[in-house]
Amino acid sequence: MNADYDYLFKLLLIGDSGVGKSCLLIRFADDTFTDSFISTIGVDFKIRTINVEGKIVKLQIWDTAGQERFRTLTTAYYRSAHGIIMVYDVNEKETYLHIDQWLEEIERYACGGVNKLLVGNKCDLLGKRQVEYEVAKSFAQRLQISFIETSAKDRTNVDNVFYTMAEELREKLGSPLTSPDGGGDSGVGKSCLLMRFIDDKFTESFISTIGVDFKIRTMNVHGKIVRLQIWDTAGQERFRSISATYYRNAHGIILVYDVNWMESFLHIDQWLKEVERNAGARVSRLLVGNKCDLEGKRQVDYEVAKNFADDIGVSFVETSAKNDTNVDIVFNTMVEELNEKLASGLPLMATSPNNSAKSLGATVTSWKCKGREMLFVSEKAVFDKKKAIRGGIPVVFPNFGPWSLGPQHGFARTSQWHISQHPKEENGETRAVFSLEDSESTRQMWDYKVLYEVTVGKQHLKTTITVENKDEKAFAFTTLLHTYLRVPDVTQTTVSGLKGLNYVDKVLGGKTFTESNEPVKINGFADRVYQNSPSEHKITNVGSKNCHVTLWKENFPDTGDIKKLNFVWNPWAQKAISMADFGDDEYPNMLCVEAGYVSKPFVLEPGKKFEAQQTFSCSCV
Repeated sequence: MNADYDYLFKLLLIGDSGVGKSCLLIRFADDTFTDSFISTIGVDFKIRTINVEGKIVKLQIWDTAGQERFRTLTTAYYRSAHGIIMVYDVNEKETYLHIDQWLEEIERYACGGVNKLLVGNKCDLLGKRQVEYEVAKSFAQRLQISFIETSAKDRTNVDNVFYTMAEELREKLGSPLTSPDGGGDSGVGKSCLLMRFIDDKFTESFISTIGVDFKIRTMNVHGKIVRLQIWDTAGQERFRSISATYYRNAHGIILVYDVNWMESFLHIDQWLKEVERNAGARVSRLLVGNKCDLEGKRQVDYEVAKNFADDIGVSFVETSAKNDTNVDIVFNTMVEELNEKLASGLPLMATSPNNSAKSLGATVTSWKCKGREMLFVSEKAVFDKKKAIRGGIPVVFPNFGPWSLGPQHGFARTSQWHISQHPKEENGETRAVFSLEDSESTRQMWDYKVLYEVTVGKQHLKTTITVENKDEKAFAFTTLLHTYLRVPDVTQTTVSGLKGLNYVDKVLGGKTFTESNEPVKINGFADRVYQNSPSEHKITNVGSKNCHVTLWKENFPDTGDIKKLNFVWNPWAQKAISMADFGDDEYPNMLCVEAGYVSKPFVLEPGKKFEAQQTFSCSCV
């Protein structure tokens, strides 16, 4: 693929009205300035190409001039921005104090990895300054972002702002669009397929958008109403850091190539690696060969692509967006496969794009808080329903540990759960309920019913387990929610609320000790069960180094099985190597903090119910 640039970055200028955003943009793009500039109503943008260390960088700069008054209009621009420049007026303190509010906007609407830069404008106005340079510089350092003072009027540091942003993005995003790791190609007709499916239209002159576009269509599949939200990464194949977010939120991914362009087909291997890296093995995939209407130009034979699809275990369809050949079949096939795959699981619960949860069966496999993934799932986790998923929140029931009547940690982790209540949003929360009832094999032990409720809110994830005894005699059980937290560096993660508690140390032969540390920070393999723990624990550095979670428990007296590992070579690292469903080098990035009723079995009388709950809330600085 040929292009006149190595990188294309989309930048967003935000800040209060009157701080000089538009003047900065015009000075940088056109090298002009006017004191009588009038703020536009709408969104303006300019393009300028620059050279950064021998690489051609094309900057598409969006100015929300006047749009700070209209929050609903800016959200789409936040989401597709690679870098955001926050501007205040050094002579108006109120515009500086409002930067905190702009940071909240970024946190709410932008992608988690967006690059930020702070600019104090109008530094040329001597004698009017209300915000000292050192004050703003110190604030930026706390945020770990660059800070520059500028004057659009006399050109002070204006170029420096945009060159600094371009250099930081280039370093952060890595490979340019011409890299062999690119994995994917513009021009194969993704946007045309989407337009044909949604609007039943086609245009020869369609221009690929810069940004991420999406459409919604509702269909009826076997009497069920299915709503498809389809994201088109038009132009985004050049921006790996942006596409990663969309990968992780997808239930299904459609890989498209042009049957008349062999290179686009050969790049499917690279796209599959992107899918594996960013979405994991659990996402449904479908291969599409587009533009099959162009007779005499074909470079990829149908049988070659079909055999390739069979080898990787995905469905394959050839299409023509122009002639409307098989376009509906593509999306119907994907829906059918997702319907079958997710029949016993929860596809997605969300209160906003940055706050969501996913589940496979009753195992919650993803929880995003403020755009950050808080749960760990191994890249080698198996999703075949035959063994427990290595990550997320598997449900342990009716036994914790080895068990003479069945598999270790019971059968709930691998059983077929049913959805008693599909995801429903109410009062700012989305809630779903799963049920697990006795089968012919388990009925030999007792007659029971288990309900498992998952609720995701703006900044919290709540899971509740309810066990009902439907038998005529009492039975005993233990249960635990085996939560795997994702941590950036486990050596920097701490757990509070354990000091003074007795715990069983499985590593040291099951001996009982008393915890003397507050908070607990273990620098080696540990396998402990803390008894009669309090209802609240704070866990630091979860999801990212700036995020912390608080765990609240009800009727879970034990905080069990804290597995916390670091980079020191130790027997646990050796054990990780021997685990087929756990990456050799993943142990520094996970921490299990598990709420359970395991120290002694709970005896449930006939006709009675047991209920226990855990709630994780997140706080990100």
